[in-house]
Amino acid sequence: MITDWITSVAAIIGIPLALWSFVKLIIKDKDKQEQLHSLRDMASNQNEINLQLKEQVSQLTKQTGEFQYQSTLMFESNQLLEKQVQILNDFFIERKISEKTKQDLEEQKRLLEIKPHFIFNGGMSNPGHFELRLKNKGGTADSFSIEKTNSELVTLNDINPKTVVDSGQLLSVSGYPNTDKTYWNANLVNFELNLNYKDVDGNNYYQKIVRQNQQYIIDNPVLK
Repeated sequence: MITDWITSVAAIIGIPLALWSFVKLIIKDKDKQEQLHSLRDMASNQNEINLQLKEQVSQLTKQTGEFQYQSTLMFESNQLLEKQVQILNDFFIERKISEKTKQDLEEQKRLLEIKPHFIFNGGMSNPGHFELRLKNKGGTADSFSIEKTNSELVTLNDINPKTVVDSGQLLSVSGYPNTDKTYWNANLVNFELNLNYKDVDGNNYYQKIVRQNQQYIIDNPVLK
Protein backbone atom coordinates (compact mmCIF):
# COMPACT_ATOMS: atom_id res chain seq x y z
CA MET A 1 0.00 0.00 0.00
CA ILE A 2 2.80 2.42 0.92
CA THR A 3 4.49 1.67 -2.39
CA ASP A 4 1.29 2.41 -4.30
CA TRP A 5 0.87 5.70 -2.38
CA ILE A 6 4.41 6.79 -3.16
CA THR A 7 3.89 5.89 -6.80
CA SER A 8 0.65 7.87 -6.87
CA VAL A 9 2.30 10.93 -5.27
CA ALA A 10 5.21 10.68 -7.70
CA ALA A 11 2.77 10.49 -10.58
CA ILE A 12 0.88 13.56 -9.28
CA ILE A 13 4.14 15.49 -8.87
CA GLY A 14 5.35 14.33 -12.28
CA ILE A 15 2.36 15.80 -14.09
CA PRO A 16 3.31 19.49 -13.42
CA LEU A 17 6.93 18.72 -14.29
CA ALA A 18 5.90 17.26 -17.61
CA LEU A 19 3.57 20.18 -18.23
CA TRP A 20 6.36 22.66 -17.40
CA SER A 21 8.72 20.89 -19.81
CA PHE A 22 6.04 21.12 -22.50
CA VAL A 23 5.43 24.80 -21.71
CA LYS A 24 9.18 25.50 -21.97
CA LEU A 25 9.22 23.89 -25.42
CA ILE A 26 6.29 26.07 -26.49
CA ILE A 27 8.08 29.19 -25.15
CA LYS A 28 11.25 28.27 -27.03
CA ASP A 29 9.27 27.73 -30.25
CA LYS A 30 7.50 31.04 -29.71
CA ASP A 31 10.85 32.80 -29.22
CA LYS A 32 12.15 31.25 -32.40
CA GLN A 33 9.04 32.36 -34.28
CA GLU A 34 9.40 35.88 -32.90
CA GLN A 35 13.05 35.90 -34.00
CA LEU A 36 12.04 34.70 -37.46
CA HIS A 37 9.34 37.39 -37.67
CA SER A 38 11.90 39.95 -36.53
CA LEU A 39 14.38 38.83 -39.20
CA ARG A 40 11.64 38.95 -41.83
CA ASP A 41 10.69 42.46 -40.74
CA MET A 42 14.34 43.52 -40.88
CA ALA A 43 14.71 42.08 -44.39
CA SER A 44 11.50 43.79 -45.51
CA ASN A 45 12.59 47.10 -44.00
CA GLN A 46 16.03 46.82 -45.61
CA ASN A 47 14.42 46.15 -48.99
CA GLU A 48 12.26 49.27 -48.58
CA ILE A 49 15.36 51.28 -47.61
CA ASN A 50 17.22 49.99 -50.69
CA LEU A 51 14.30 50.97 -52.95
CA GLN A 52 14.17 54.44 -51.35
CA LEU A 53 17.93 54.88 -51.81
CA LYS A 54 17.69 53.82 -55.46
CA GLU A 55 14.88 56.36 -56.04
CA GLN A 56 16.89 59.08 -54.25
CA VAL A 57 19.94 58.39 -56.45
CA SER A 58 17.74 58.61 -59.56
CA GLN A 59 16.23 61.90 -58.38
CA LEU A 60 19.66 63.34 -57.55
CA THR A 61 20.90 62.39 -61.02
CA LYS A 62 17.92 64.16 -62.61
CA GLN A 63 18.53 67.22 -60.42
CA THR A 64 22.19 67.22 -61.45
CA GLY A 65 21.18 67.25 -65.13
CA GLU A 66 18.74 70.09 -64.49
CA PHE A 67 21.40 72.08 -62.62
CA GLN A 68 23.92 71.48 -65.42
CA TYR A 69 21.40 72.77 -67.98
CA GLN A 70 20.56 75.88 -65.94
CA SER A 71 24.27 76.62 -65.39
CA THR A 72 24.99 76.32 -69.12
CA LEU A 73 22.02 78.53 -69.98
CA MET A 74 23.21 81.19 -67.51
CA PHE A 75 26.76 81.07 -68.88
CA GLU A 76 25.60 81.49 -72.49
CA SER A 77 23.23 84.30 -71.51
CA ASN A 78 26.10 86.07 -69.76
CA GLN A 79 28.24 85.71 -72.88
CA LEU A 80 25.48 87.30 -74.96
CA LEU A 81 25.07 90.11 -72.41
CA GLU A 82 28.83 90.72 -72.49
CA LYS A 83 28.71 91.19 -76.27
CA GLN A 84 25.74 93.53 -75.97
CA VAL A 85 27.61 95.65 -73.41
CA GLN A 86 30.62 95.76 -75.70
CA ILE A 87 28.46 96.95 -78.58
CA LEU A 88 26.96 99.69 -76.41
CA ASN A 89 30.46 100.68 -75.40
CA ASP A 90 31.51 100.91 -79.05
CA PHE A 91 28.41 102.90 -79.89
CA PHE A 92 28.62 105.48 -77.12
CA ILE A 93 32.37 105.85 -77.01
CA GLU A 94 33.59 105.21 -80.53
CA ARG A 95 30.26 105.90 -82.26
CA LYS A 96 30.62 102.95 -84.54
CA ILE A 97 29.31 99.39 -84.76
CA SER A 98 30.65 97.08 -87.40
CA GLU A 99 28.18 95.07 -89.47
CA LYS A 100 30.14 91.91 -88.60
CA THR A 101 29.69 92.51 -84.86
CA LYS A 102 25.94 93.04 -85.28
CA GLN A 103 25.65 89.87 -87.37
CA ASP A 104 27.60 87.79 -84.85
CA LEU A 105 25.40 89.07 -82.06
CA GLU A 106 22.19 88.22 -83.90
CA GLU A 107 23.47 84.73 -84.75
CA GLN A 108 24.44 84.03 -81.17
CA LYS A 109 21.08 85.30 -79.92
CA ARG A 110 19.25 83.09 -82.42
CA LEU A 111 21.27 80.00 -81.46
CA LEU A 112 20.54 80.61 -77.80
CA GLU A 113 16.82 80.71 -78.56
CA ILE A 114 16.59 77.56 -80.69
CA LYS A 115 19.40 75.28 -79.48
CA PRO A 116 18.17 71.87 -78.27
CA HIS A 117 19.61 70.60 -74.99
CA PHE A 118 19.04 67.05 -73.70
CA ILE A 119 19.43 66.10 -70.02
CA PHE A 120 19.07 62.83 -68.10
CA ASN A 121 15.48 61.91 -67.25
CA GLY A 122 15.75 58.36 -65.95
CA GLY A 123 16.34 54.93 -67.39
CA MET A 124 15.90 51.23 -66.87
CA SER A 125 17.77 48.02 -67.55
CA ASN A 126 17.50 44.27 -67.18
CA PRO A 127 20.13 41.63 -68.04
CA GLY A 128 19.20 41.70 -71.73
CA HIS A 129 18.22 45.30 -72.44
CA PHE A 130 18.84 48.91 -71.36
CA GLU A 131 17.05 52.18 -72.03
CA LEU A 132 18.09 55.79 -71.38
CA ARG A 133 15.45 58.54 -71.31
CA LEU A 134 16.48 62.09 -72.25
CA LYS A 135 14.42 65.26 -71.82
CA ASN A 136 14.78 68.18 -74.22
CA LYS A 137 15.11 71.43 -72.26
CA GLY A 138 15.89 73.54 -75.32
CA GLY A 139 14.47 74.12 -78.79
CA THR A 140 13.02 71.58 -81.22
CA ALA A 141 15.41 68.86 -82.44
CA ASP A 142 15.22 66.46 -85.40
CA SER A 143 17.40 64.42 -87.82
CA PHE A 144 18.73 62.17 -85.06
CA SER A 145 21.56 59.69 -85.44
CA ILE A 146 23.85 57.81 -83.07
CA GLU A 147 27.63 57.86 -83.55
CA LYS A 148 29.31 54.97 -81.75
CA THR A 149 32.57 56.23 -80.25
CA ASN A 150 33.32 53.44 -77.77
CA SER A 151 30.45 51.01 -78.00
CA GLU A 152 31.85 47.74 -79.29
CA LEU A 153 30.39 45.89 -76.29
CA VAL A 154 26.79 46.92 -77.07
CA THR A 155 24.39 47.13 -79.97
CA LEU A 156 22.53 50.46 -80.02
CA ASN A 157 19.09 50.69 -81.60
CA ASP A 158 18.80 53.30 -84.34
CA ILE A 159 16.59 56.34 -83.80
CA ASN A 160 14.10 57.08 -86.56
CA PRO A 161 15.65 60.07 -88.41
CA LYS A 162 12.16 61.52 -88.86
CA THR A 163 11.72 61.78 -85.09
CA VAL A 164 11.00 65.32 -83.89
CA VAL A 165 11.43 66.20 -80.20
CA ASP A 166 10.03 69.53 -79.06
CA SER A 167 10.93 71.32 -75.84
CA GLY A 168 9.83 69.31 -72.81
CA GLN A 169 9.46 66.05 -74.73
CA LEU A 170 11.40 62.82 -74.18
CA LEU A 171 13.79 60.83 -76.38
CA SER A 172 14.76 57.21 -75.78
CA VAL A 173 18.18 55.65 -76.44
CA SER A 174 18.19 51.87 -76.08
CA GLY A 175 20.23 48.77 -76.84
CA TYR A 176 21.55 45.47 -75.57
CA PRO A 177 24.97 43.91 -74.77
CA ASN A 178 26.98 41.96 -77.33
CA THR A 179 27.26 38.70 -75.41
CA ASP A 180 29.85 37.36 -77.84
CA LYS A 181 32.24 40.17 -76.81
CA THR A 182 31.51 40.65 -73.11
CA TYR A 183 30.25 38.71 -70.11
CA TRP A 184 28.68 41.91 -68.68
CA ASN A 185 24.90 42.05 -68.91
CA ALA A 186 22.88 45.17 -69.77
CA ASN A 187 22.81 46.25 -66.13
CA LEU A 188 26.61 46.56 -66.00
CA VAL A 189 28.01 47.12 -69.51
CA ASN A 190 29.74 50.47 -70.20
CA PHE A 191 29.69 52.46 -73.46
CA GLU A 192 30.15 55.87 -75.07
CA LEU A 193 28.30 57.51 -77.94
CA ASN A 194 27.56 60.85 -79.59
CA LEU A 195 23.92 61.79 -80.06
CA ASN A 196 23.69 63.85 -83.27
CA TYR A 197 20.74 66.10 -84.18
CA LYS A 198 19.74 69.39 -85.83
CA ASP A 199 17.83 72.46 -84.68
CA VAL A 200 14.99 74.12 -86.60
CA ASP A 201 17.49 76.20 -88.65
CA GLY A 202 19.44 73.09 -89.72
CA ASN A 203 22.46 73.66 -87.45
CA ASN A 204 24.18 70.42 -86.45
CA TYR A 205 24.92 69.48 -82.82
CA TYR A 206 26.14 66.51 -80.86
CA GLN A 207 26.06 65.51 -77.20
CA LYS A 208 28.48 62.99 -75.76
CA ILE A 209 26.83 60.32 -73.59
CA VAL A 210 28.88 58.01 -71.36
CA ARG A 211 27.58 55.10 -69.32
CA GLN A 212 30.05 54.03 -66.65
CA ASN A 213 29.54 52.06 -63.43
CA GLN A 214 25.75 52.12 -63.95
CA GLN A 215 25.73 55.94 -64.12
CA TYR A 216 25.15 58.22 -67.13
CA ILE A 217 27.25 61.30 -67.91
CA ILE A 218 25.71 63.61 -70.51
CA ASP A 219 27.79 66.51 -71.83
CA ASN A 220 26.42 69.84 -72.99
CA PRO A 221 25.50 70.17 -76.69
CA VAL A 222 28.31 71.15 -79.05
CA LEU A 223 27.68 73.03 -82.29
CA LYS A 224 29.48 71.33 -85.19
